[in-house]
Amino acid sequence: MTDRREDTVDEAIVRNVYPCLDVLPAGGRAHNPAEILSNQALEQLMATVRTRYDRIFLDTPPLAAVSDALMLLPLVNGCLYTISFARVRRKAAQFCVRKLQETTIPCFGAVLNNLNIAVSGYYYSHYYDRSYKDYYITKAQADEPEEGEAPRRNPGDGGDEKEKLKS
Repeated sequence: MTDRREDTVDEAIVRNVYPCLDVLPAGGRAHNPAEILSNQALEQLMATVRTRYDRIFLDTPPLAAVSDALMLLPLVNGCLYTISFARVRRKAAQFCVRKLQETTIPCFGAVLNNLNIAVSGYYYSHYYDRSYKDYYITKAQADEPEEGEAPRRNPGDGGDEKEKLKS
């Protein structure tokens, strides 16, 4: 006889929401989310889904608003910090990152959501002008000989044909 909890997990999983992506919705609002998050049943659920999936992502409420994400950290291998562009203030983001750094769970990186390309160019364009300007060398600059140096030629570009004909 199978465990009833496992049957309900199978029934609750929404399969192929996107190719190779299954979703387990959280359901409605809980009266006491802290009780649910610290319950042994959640640990069992996580153990069950770990045997079935390669990667599991838990979407939590904002870290600054409630402590739900911090309560889930012992159940995960790492976290991704998601920031909404132009909605999260720098100090609030720094505060949340400090909270995450105080835990023993590694932070794999950050995701910037709702980026408005038109506005982002204003914020970040000055970085690109300075930092990448000298990094990329145009072909004309690369082929230009330095002062007192013979012209550079690529082998096989046909530049030596006239010299071959003269000899």
